[in-house]
Amino acid sequence: MATDHIDGGMSVDQPATDLTDLYAFTAAEDAQRLVIILNTVTAATDGARPASDATFNIFIDSVAPDEESVRFQPVGDAPFRISCTWHDTGARCTTSSGRQIETAFSAVSDPAELRIFAGLRSDPFVLNGRWAVALQSGTTIPAPYESNMIFGLNVYALVLEIDIASVLPDLRDSVLAVGADVHTGAGEIQDRIGRPEIANIALHMPGNDDMRDGLNREPAPYMSAAFRDQIAGLLRADLDRYDAYDPQPYQTDKDALAGLLADDFLTIDPRLPCSGARYFDLETALLSGTSATHCGGRPLDQDVVDAVYGLLIHGTTAQEVPDGADTATHPPLAAFPYLAPPNTGWQSALRARAARALANVSAPGPKRIQTAVFGGVFLLVVLTVIIVGLRRLIARRR
Repeated sequence: MATDHIDGGMSVDQPATDLTDLYAFTAAEDAQRLVIILNTVTAATDGARPASDATFNIFIDSVAPDEESVRFQPVGDAPFRISCTWHDTGARCTTSSGRQIETAFSAVSDPAELRIFAGLRSDPFVLNGRWAVALQSGTTIPAPYESNMIFGLNVYALVLEIDIASVLPDLRDSVLAVGADVHTGAGEIQDRIGRPEIANIALHMPGNDDMRDGLNREPAPYMSAAFRDQIAGLLRADLDRYDAYDPQPYQTDKDALAGLLADDFLTIDPRLPCSGARYFDLETALLSGTSATHCGGRPLDQDVVDAVYGLLIHGTTAQEVPDGADTATHPPLAAFPYLAPPNTGWQSALRARAARALANVSAPGPKRIQTAVFGGVFLLVVLTVIIVGLRRLIARRR
């Protein structure tokens, strides 16, 4: 269980199309260059790349804050789309305006109006998984302690750096909505991603029906109205459950907050400073009826899990709930492609195998059965070897 890693049975069964994280911010050296990072494949290895017959879509649209509905409403006719495919030697991306760009695997290309990177990188996410399970299955907030279940793991990253004026001229003067999904070769939606922790934390509470596969079949950035209303109702009930962890009065309008969370896309305003920006900045301003001072989005250097639990339990990201996992395996880079190089060596390979095994048993399905059978056979073989060895040792001593 992590941001969007392993969010339901489909992600377990099809790891090559499992979207894990989505980030949006502007380049430090040029605020008019929008950076979007789409990570995929939990516990990735060199031998398990993203599906070559799938299309990974990133959507960017113009939205406007609506104080009456307390939502960000679409302004344009259709979102701008960047569709990318992975192949043996790299990746190719095509925009809805007809631009095409290709990159070799793990190559850092020169600056351009549309710049992309595709390759294996260190997973920048942090999460204390045992702490999260203890909180969601208990009635009190556990004490934080240091433990990052993502430590040493890798992901496959698509990093896009976009010159807004030249690539997105119609969107340059507006708040942007950013979301992503992945389509199989048959055209079916296999996974979607927008806000962090909607599937695995906000919705996936004990006692709830598992809605994650249903959510992942919805298109990005805007799901169907009926499904959006359905998960808004579930989120509203879950906010009451999270609020019970804290005796202090909940200051935020829960109905409005549930509605904003149900609109599962990131919002970013590149016209505002991104230095010091944090996830949910624009939504917080809309909820409070004030003007935003930072661009929002989702930066790489934010411990977003602490912020999300603060939002769910206290009603604000300003009052974070720490889990103790504060530091990524490697800090992000200051420049393109922003993600640290991949973890290597036998320890990283072992962690990846262990993580995949845990992923396989995290949801019902054939992978759980296969892993259980393999684990049982492996344990039986180990026990047999130990018993035979002990019998021989005893025989020799006699």
